[in-house]
Amino acid sequence: MLSLWQFEKYVRCQPTSRASSLSGMNMKPHVNAAVTLLITFKLASFFVLSNLFVLARPAAAESLEVGVLACLSGGCAEWGEATRDGLLIAQEKINTSGGVLGKKIELRFEDTNEATAGMNAVTAFRTLHSAGNIKFFIGPNWTPAALAIAPIAGRMTDILMISPSVGVAEFNEAAPNLFNTMMHSEAATRSLAKLARDKNWKRAAVFSSAQPWESLQGKTFREEFLKLGGEVVAFVEPNPDLKDLRAEALKVASSKPDGVFLANLNQEAIAARQLKTLGYTGPFYAALLDQTRIDEATGALEGAISAQSPEAQPQFVARYLEKFKRKPSGSADTAHDALMVLSKAIVLANSVEADLVSKALVKVQFDGASGMIRFDELGGVVKDPQLVWVSKNSIVAFEGGAR
Repeated sequence: MLSLWQFEKYVRCQPTSRASSLSGMNMKPHVNAAVTLLITFKLASFFVLSNLFVLARPAAAESLEVGVLACLSGGCAEWGEATRDGLLIAQEKINTSGGVLGKKIELRFEDTNEATAGMNAVTAFRTLHSAGNIKFFIGPNWTPAALAIAPIAGRMTDILMISPSVGVAEFNEAAPNLFNTMMHSEAATRSLAKLARDKNWKRAAVFSSAQPWESLQGKTFREEFLKLGGEVVAFVEPNPDLKDLRAEALKVASSKPDGVFLANLNQEAIAARQLKTLGYTGPFYAALLDQTRIDEATGALEGAISAQSPEAQPQFVARYLEKFKRKPSGSADTAHDALMVLSKAIVLANSVEADLVSKALVKVQFDGASGMIRFDELGGVVKDPQLVWVSKNSIVAFEGGAR
């Protein structure tokens, strides 16, 4: 069998008259047929190669990839799993409605394991960013990762990042392309200091840690409590990776406080158990509560009070229960809303360029799973915290009669 170039050489070498070479009318019949066959063969080859090229185009032309930095292992796994599940509900909602600018949302997840340090999250971010043309990111979940990523992502004007659960202004205020769908925790912590004074706490102890978010909440409570006329009789801030907190617990219990503020979510259960073992019977107020820590505390956190983001809207709770057979927790609702407002900003900008979408995002108002989402000029959301407490091993709305 002749190859294409051999066949073409054969055709071109066939003798023709000057007239036939000029007019194409007097070619020998077998040569004329060969030329026709050659042209047909070349055209067929062109269309085959063209179709192969079309089929080989990257999927990104038909979809919009969103990178997700979620803590799917370690001490913040409850929050990463909630983020994942909330995003899956939003993705389903967006894609079944036609996608965004005609493109379906595709989520790409990387585990950040970020409870006490941010380097895993930085690696996860770089992995996603280098893997393809990803311009939009949801995450990370906790402050150690957020403060590690912010200086890097903030310099990249071609990306946009929305955290569903980083409760510090330092993240979203670092750059105009960084946003937060969870309220800043300092406002909630100050409300707890005020509640403590209203409940007649005169002497408070603060059990914090050196983890950035936890340290900030501990210092915020101390500052507000002192400003309101109270006295802070003990303040401990151990390494967040410690599992034995007996020395710190002894210092707190020995100070004879009217109440203890727990700023140390990672070690919250350990601290509560060890204080109870030492005979402490007073109230606990907590910067944050989640089911993981409540279960680990085995009853020691019963009655603890916290100020947190408002509860998820009933329709979202119902859909979450239907899909995952459990109630939403942590950042499920705020992650859902992060993807929803991102999609609306893309439509408003009529573009997938990150800088244009960032400018559109501050104009978006969305009544979502976590309530009304409206960004301030620095990329944060403003909401009133809701008081909750632990009753029968679950987080429920606070009853005013609790101490």
